[in-house]
Amino acid sequence: MNIKEYYSYKTKLYLQQIIIIGIYMTICLFILLNTSFSLIAKWAVCLLFIVILYYLIKYYYYVFREIKSSIPFDSQEKELPSYDRFLFVLSATPFLQLKFFKSNGLCAWKIAPYNTNGKKWSNLNHTFKSMYMIQNHSGSNCVYIEISKNKKKATKMILPSKTIEMYPKKENWRTLCFSVENNQFTINKSLATIKICKDDQAISKITKGVMPLNWQKHFSPNTPIIEFTETMSERDFFICIGLLIYLYHVYYD
Repeated sequence: MNIKEYYSYKTKLYLQQIIIIGIYMTICLFILLNTSFSLIAKWAVCLLFIVILYYLIKYYYYVFREIKSSIPFDSQEKELPSYDRFLFVLSATPFLQLKFFKSNGLCAWKIAPYNTNGKKWSNLNHTFKSMYMIQNHSGSNCVYIEISKNKKKATKMILPSKTIEMYPKKENWRTLCFSVENNQFTINKSLATIKICKDDQAISKITKGVMPLNWQKHFSPNTPIIEFTETMSERDFFICIGLLIYLYHVYYD
């Protein structure tokens, strides 16, 4: 996937939602004209109108971004993506997804819900646990993240060779701490930054408002940037992603 395909997907998604809500509004108008519950129907129509207006704005925004962006070309596309600096795109519609884009608009990593029978996830989570899949730029399955509904249980990162368990140790509105094998990983949250530390050393950071001008060819200027240390190991890279999935799944989804 590249950023132009992503904008095209979002455009179609919001168009479908506008059509669905428009059908509901038509039904409400019919009720308004043919029943005595006129006040309730009026409030329902007003609410649906506001929702349609919101989705219409989002629709035209993604149409604009799709037209403005060009199809990226990268001669190194077949090489494995590095673990350094990406554009961080978070989507909660129709389900939670995280995407890491390179500066030229190519998607290096994609994280989305997944179920155990190998099919794409619907927008409903499992009753007791949720499974996410981390895919690289070629679309192959790399790692699975299993998050329990019980916050006291470990979040599991399922690698091809082994399973790593991340145990929650401390939690408040600004800090989340996890014990992972022989290391402690911490998520520190603020209004503008999310920082992940390993044994008190910062190894990853998400920030807004620091995008270079040449990156704005494909992305909105307020798109967050996620950075990793140059010495990042593959294990720590996937642990960071697993912690971000936990954060957004539990607190934002």
